[in-house]
Amino acid sequence: MFPEDETIWFETTSLQPAQPCGRYHASSILCQPLFRVPSRFEFDSIKLLFTDGSTDRYGIGRIVIEVFDEEGSDALDTYVTTALGSDKTEFYARYLKETDDVLLTGLHLDVAASVSAPVIRETFFTYASGEHQDAFEVTVTFVDPKPVVYRFLLPRVAVTDNGTRQWVYRKVACYCGGLPIQEEEMLEAYWAWQDGSPAER
Repeated sequence: MFPEDETIWFETTSLQPAQPCGRYHASSILCQPLFRVPSRFEFDSIKLLFTDGSTDRYGIGRIVIEVFDEEGSDALDTYVTTALGSDKTEFYARYLKETDDVLLTGLHLDVAASVSAPVIRETFFTYASGEHQDAFEVTVTFVDPKPVVYRFLLPRVAVTDNGTRQWVYRKVACYCGGLPIQEEEMLEAYWAWQDGSPAER
């Protein structure tokens, strides 16, 4: 894998073939990028080097990563909310309060489409045991959204803890499974983000 920006270094990569599904074949690429400097990185493809010396480039959707040098806060528990969804209109998240003095003041989202101001309300999260924990629910609406296959969002969350401003960086767990998707949905989203359609190109 060759990053175009020399400030990114991919320490490890591995390729794992997946089971074919009909006329489609897929492989999973696991990589560990290291970002040398705080900055904003945007890319939409990867370049692979094969064992025979050949290379090829593959589109991977629009990926934006922002790296900051502020130390992350543990004022919120972010594991209970999803980060991956297929809703083209809304983004929803839930964050659990670690102390009573935490206030959620905003989200930092870098997306191509315009978004509304986040709607934040205090509520609580109920565990399977019946116990609950105070939480914040956040909803952001995308204005004039394009169709998507999946949208993976990890916003930088602004909070105050006992009056001190802090930033929370989302931590996520792994769910091994898949969301149903049709070929037509995939093609619709692809051409929408290419700013055109097969007939127009």
